[in-house]
Amino acid sequence: MQIKKIKLQERGILYAEFVNGEIKRYSMGVLTDELPVFSKLIADENLFLNGHISSGGYAVIWNSEIDLAAEEIYERGETIEGFPA
Repeated sequence: MQIKKIKLQERGILYAEFVNGEIKRYSMGVLTDELPVFSKLIADENLFLNGHISSGGYAVIWNSEIDLAAEEIYERGETIEGFPA
């Protein structure tokens, strides 16, 4: 599943709209226990807020060490109505 657009908010909250029109809310806190590298995104808000969609829309990328697959966001994110303003 490909990501069409994202919105990153404080405290590690990511919103993603997928090409099929579904919108997901994903909390990075889900990953900090499983994969400690993601705790850098919670600790450094500027780093988190500078994430971007990869070429092709298959991931969100923060730097050469940290990226998150679109599939993870799609499968574990909470489906919501409407993309946040």
